Amino acid sequence: MFISDKELKKNVSNRLQEDRRLDVSKIQVKVKHGEVILEGSTEAYQTSAFAQEDVEGVAGVKKIVNRIEVQLPEKIAPPTDAAIRARIRAALLLEPDIVPVDFILAVSEGVVFIDGFVETLKEKRRIGKIAARERGVLEVHNNLTVVSVQVEGDEEHTKRIRGGTRKK
Repeated sequence: MFISDKELKKNVSNRLQEDRRLDVSKIQVKVKHGEVILEGSTEAYQTSAFAQEDVEGVAGVKKIVNRIEVQLPEKIAPPTDAAIRARIRAALLLEPDIVPVDFILAVSEGVVFIDGFVETLKEKRRIGKIAARERGVLEVHNNLTVVSVQVEGDEEHTKRIRGGTRKK
């Protein structure tokens, strides 16, 4: 189903306006050949992340370019890197399907670096989104590597493939 850029822009704008977490007055939407470009400014990285998350759910979007700038208000001092790291760790501990032991979390000047190993792409994405939503986070570098865990019984299947034998 073909969706024109004009219609896609309308659908994206409507979706952003429906999200009560966003102040869309400072967000502009441009669309070119199915590529959605978000521009503007916000006082919280999580607002930028929420906007991008909303756009990901709109049919017809081929690519998202998020150029929303985070400009922390001068009145409020940003949290320290240690505080950001502690809050992200605490948020991850509340997630029942995430075990935050196989990765390293570092924060430098509001930029979060996540390195290590997870079992699924879904888990990697979830960890990145949790980190992005914390106040004071300016950017997230999610360098987690997805390593699939071998399921019990796979060894026998692997032996059959390598040995060229078939199951009888």
